[in-house]
Amino acid sequence: MQKDKLGKQLKRYLVSCKGEAAVAYQLGFLPEKEFLILHNLRLRNSLHHFQMDCLLLNTYFFLIVEVKNIAGTLHFD
Repeated sequence: MQKDKLGKQLKRYLVSCKGEAAVAYQLGFLPEKEFLILHNLRLRNSLHHFQMDCLLLNTYFFLIVEVKNIAGTLHFD
């Protein structure tokens, strides 16, 4: 039973890593002179931590990228 639980957790972790790697690959095509990309950024205030999969910095904007690798069809209402 514990083995099944660990197997499911490992599978979710590996799927998550695959999704983040796919996004990192696509972001790699952005011009290096115009964008700074910070991966797996973890910030802390006095009490809590805040983690971002990716922070994309440009002179005009900052973009937080949170990756979810979900199979199937998503419907937004």
